[in-house]
Amino acid sequence: MDMMSDKQKLEKLEKEFEEFLYIISHDFAAPIRHINGFVSIIQQDSKDLIDPDTNNYLNNISKSGDHLDAMLKGLLTLSRLNTRPGKKVDTSLKGLFEAVWERELRGIRPEEAILTIDDLPDYVGDEDRLMHAFHAILQNCILYRDPETNLKVDISCRCDGHMHAISIKDNGTGINIPSIERVFKPFYRAVPASAQPGLGMGLAIAKKIIEHHGGLIEIANLENGGANVTIYLPIESPDEKLAS
Repeated sequence: MDMMSDKQKLEKLEKEFEEFLYIISHDFAAPIRHINGFVSIIQQDSKDLIDPDTNNYLNNISKSGDHLDAMLKGLLTLSRLNTRPGKKVDTSLKGLFEAVWERELRGIRPEEAILTIDDLPDYVGDEDRLMHAFHAILQNCILYRDPETNLKVDISCRCDGHMHAISIKDNGTGINIPSIERVFKPFYRAVPASAQPGLGMGLAIAKKIIEHHGGLIEIANLENGGANVTIYLPIESPDEKLAS
């Protein structure tokens, strides 16, 4: 009888899960591309024969295909966080926030938006994934800003026991109270898609990334409007940092 160790069983499960992800990403995505491709061919080859209503139906099919493809990619991103740990390096958390704001979010943030960052600790972590988490949080600050007020985002840090507590506060629209506990669920949206684009995956991915660093993430409404996202990351001793 073949007896596998716990490590071998875990490796076997991880391999099976990787194979499952490949099937989803390859075999499931192909029909979506085919549907959109055939819709495009019909619209191009029969544009003089298609009435406006039919053309509208075809456009909706294509949009739904694009949305399904985006949902699939988001689900794969979330799933791969469990199977592909990144290398931990000593990095500047303040530098990561600044890089996301200046480079990745330049195209969607209003010119009058102000980002203020207090001193943040250096941290040993997966730099790429932490940037992904910070991107999702800051992007939400931008997307859910108050249209009547210039956007302000303030980032600060304090010690909370054995944790760095990093607070990201904005003066946006805040979150409906019933939604607070659910905003970290995959595909959950606090507002309808017609009111705000996106899949509702950003905060779910951010939560998974922070948890993989041994931390947790919370969100709350502020009394004077806006929201406060708090990221808790473990404070490591010098010996633990050297061992990472």
